[in-house]
Amino acid sequence: MEHDAAMRRRALPKAVALVALCTLAGCTRPTPTVPAAWIPAGNEMEDVVDAETGRTVRYLTKGGSMDTIFHYHNTTWGEILGRKYVFFESSRDRPRGAGATVPGERQVMAADVETGDLYYLTTIEYGGNGGADQWFPQVTTPVQYYAFYNDKAKAVFFYDKSRTRLFAFNCLTGEKKLLRTMPAGAIPRELSHHADERGIRLIYPYLLGGKHYIEVLDLDRNFDVTGSSIVRDSPPDEAINHISIRPGDRDSFLYNRVYGSALTDRQNLVADLRTGGGDVEFSKGRIVDHPVWGRLGKSLYWDNNEGWLCRYTPDTGKEERLVKVAQIPVHNQISGDEKLWVYDTRSDEVFRGSLPGCSVPVENWRGAIWVCHLATGATEKYADILWAHPQPRHPHPQFSPDDKHISFVTGAGEKDANTRIAVMKVAPR
Repeated sequence: MEHDAAMRRRALPKAVALVALCTLAGCTRPTPTVPAAWIPAGNEMEDVVDAETGRTVRYLTKGGSMDTIFHYHNTTWGEILGRKYVFFESSRDRPRGAGATVPGERQVMAADVETGDLYYLTTIEYGGNGGADQWFPQVTTPVQYYAFYNDKAKAVFFYDKSRTRLFAFNCLTGEKKLLRTMPAGAIPRELSHHADERGIRLIYPYLLGGKHYIEVLDLDRNFDVTGSSIVRDSPPDEAINHISIRPGDRDSFLYNRVYGSALTDRQNLVADLRTGGGDVEFSKGRIVDHPVWGRLGKSLYWDNNEGWLCRYTPDTGKEERLVKVAQIPVHNQISGDEKLWVYDTRSDEVFRGSLPGCSVPVENWRGAIWVCHLATGATEKYADILWAHPQPRHPHPQFSPDDKHISFVTGAGEKDANTRIAVMKVAPR
């Protein structure tokens, strides 16, 4: 942490000099537009009009690296010092002033949605494959999401690529703090996070001895650990993933059990840590249902692989079909007022390439981003994309907190392993 701070101090001599000059002159120090710890990393913004829809797609990255927004069960959007950013992971080299790049690492970056300016925040260190590959060979290091942003905490929580060290990065101060080490186990999939007046809660799957657990880690607002506990486990032939804390309720969360000889059978469940009863199953089906919480925290939404958007309300146990679209969605998200549904689709047209160090082939399908108005069922196609696979290249469309923009990922080229991050304005309602 001291080394990181020293690198940042050396990278920002002009900013320090300006502050000193202003102090000597007796003037009022201006409010900074970006945190001093962030290191500028250029600007790759490009506005392109979609040939079919006529809508403008704003690309925030140019496609010279694998760039991916944060996993859609969390948020990739944030507001820092009055500016709106999309946070993302990138396989690019570190910028000047951030130290030497180590092969296999990823950078945590932020893109100003208005100006396109890019900033380097911290590095997801390589650290080897670690315990996860030892116990769970179906998961390979190149196909993972590692970083997750919480706007209330103004922090990125991430684990290194060994999946055995968990960190918090304070986006305002640039401080990186080690939260948890797992010398005998690993975090195999995405974590979820929640911040409120009581502090910060992280919930994540935990691999130990070939068996999956769910662990809760509690922090105070200074990112100091205040407690931890194992709250769920699974048989050795089952996996746990897609954990997502219920908005506004740190004690309730969604998770997914994966089982069967090929790990293709799925259960979606809602857990409540305040009760001793069993977890409630809903949406029986495959993982491509991709259930997500509405931002109000009242209901879960998913598609049923037949074009229907479905809703489950845990407090009442009610499960219902809301609206059907002509396409078959893959990933879904609901707007903050729960009136719009954004989803991605993919066609049968696919282009195949390869990614060094990854046993899973790179596949880019023709696809699209769509928005559906839940009150009427009317759909609008926003843009054509290259639906990139494997993870972490999936489109994962997300609404911004004010529902004025959508962010997503698209392939950089038909057979290209690299990806681009894009945002689009939501049409006025």
